Amino acid sequence: PRFEYRGHQVDVARNFRSKEAIKKTIDAMALWKLNVLHLALTNDEGWRLEIPGLEELTSVGSKRCFDPSEETCLLTQLG
Repeated sequence: PRFEYRGHQVDVARNFRSKEAIKKTIDAMALWKLNVLHLALTNDEGWRLEIPGLEELTSVGSKRCFDPSEETCLLTQLG
């Protein structure tokens, strides 16, 4: 390839992605001959690794939208 570093970043810290979605991303990267996958696992506002018993991390905390009750997502100003 023309460039040694051909990469793609997936920000799973702020927006949770399923294992199947990550696998599809890797397949697409292979199609375009990308050789580096950067998984942003942590940011200052969150950690979105799925943990049994703390389902809210991925079901609510990984999404941003306007919901003042914060039952379906977090407000955008929180990260």
